Amino acid sequence: MNNHQLPDPSSVEGFHALMEGLAFKKCSSPAVLAAALELHEDEMPRSDLLHQARTFFSERAVFIPEGIESLPATWLSNLPTILWGTRRPEWEILPYFIRAVAVDDGVLRIGYAQELVRLGDRITLWDQLRVVVNLSIKPNLWTPLSKTDECEIWHRRLDLRHELFATW
Repeated sequence: MNNHQLPDPSSVEGFHALMEGLAFKKCSSPAVLAAALELHEDEMPRSDLLHQARTFFSERAVFIPEGIESLPATWLSNLPTILWGTRRPEWEILPYFIRAVAVDDGVLRIGYAQELVRLGDRITLWDQLRVVVNLSIKPNLWTPLSKTDECEIWHRRLDLRHELFATW
């Protein structure tokens, strides 16, 4: 173990440090991302999204994570497909049990039931899954917004105009 310890990647600060260490550069601020997520909030009834997500987790991931109801609609609708895509073809259920999810500062935080206390600064399978999921959900901090979302935010959120095209 070396003297330089990375922050815990399950924390927001740790995840941002992990992404920076992997050379992923933020494309927007958490405030701009939150505005983009709000644009998609009413595309499908929330009760339907929650039902679909709970069904997926109970049938394919053993149990339903705490905090699932707090996820933005677009992330909630895509999370089952993204997670299912990380499995090996022969797996009938996901072998990693997500105990909790939360959105914090533009990051989808994921807590795994089997994750142990971190020793050292190596990137674990849990960290890799966090990276894959956070890069796969759209919109996210590390992928440019669609032109449609940019235009909508430009017109609806005057307070965010200066952040829309800032370099992060």
